[in-house]
Amino acid sequence: MVTPFFSVIIPSYNRAHFLQAALNDLARQTFSDFEIIVVDDGSTDSSREVVEGVKDSRVRYVFQENKERGAARNHGLELARGQFVTFFDSDDSLMPSHLQSAFEFQRANKPLAFHNGYEIFSGSSRIKKVIVAPNINQGLVTGNGLSCIGVFVDRSLMKAVRFREDRLLAGLEDWDAWLRVAARTPILVNPKVTGRLVQHPRRSVMRINPETISERISLFMQSIKSDDQCQTVYEQDFNRIEASLTSYMALHLAIDGGKKSHVVRLLSQAVKLHWGEIYRKRFFVVLKLLAQ
Repeated sequence: MVTPFFSVIIPSYNRAHFLQAALNDLARQTFSDFEIIVVDDGSTDSSREVVEGVKDSRVRYVFQENKERGAARNHGLELARGQFVTFFDSDDSLMPSHLQSAFEFQRANKPLAFHNGYEIFSGSSRIKKVIVAPNINQGLVTGNGLSCIGVFVDRSLMKAVRFREDRLLAGLEDWDAWLRVAARTPILVNPKVTGRLVQHPRRSVMRINPETISERISLFMQSIKSDDQCQTVYEQDFNRIEASLTSYMALHLAIDGGKKSHVVRLLSQAVKLHWGEIYRKRFFVVLKLLAQ
């Protein structure tokens, strides 16, 4: 059986409208050597009908009980046959050149992992263009600037890494996975902008429960500390990673209107872990939110 170059894995939960648009984006790709695996994560809407209505032999649909995105992506990964895998959230969009650009970049540079540039939109307005700094591997120490639509990873490598499936890591499972990928290979940057991350009221964001924040931080750090390759590559950065994760939690808790005392505690904890947090834009944004 001839294997496709790319496997595009789409996890989706009750996103029938967005799913149709995502499949339309893929149908318009100028590069054609790919398969699409839609993993329906327990939808109760018309997602199945939308996918089954697409008359394209490259499209496969699989249903699972709701287990969150990490498990849905892993399910798709198990079914994937492509040389490279990429994960396309159903509410994002792709330019027609997305896969062609990725193919040309991989062929020219031979990376096992790389990232295309992307734009962030709010409605029809572009907020900003994101081309990640060249040293992604070190940049992941201070946060996750990678979009799932932009990441391409060799299938065998991604199957060795996988996403953590614990629900407590929902919203953080991609950062955790990219750190473990980066511990194994350089993640290169394709500067061509080919994807659009679309902000909208129904977008899935990291949910913050103040009662579980400490547990989530602990689980994330346990994941990377228990990974032998992460130990080798990132051990000296563990405090910096935890500091960044903690201030990230503080930011989301502040945005969600959490108790100021909880936000202050997290921000203080982040600075104790690494003083460099006080110089980050995130730190001042949190302070501004606390002053409101």
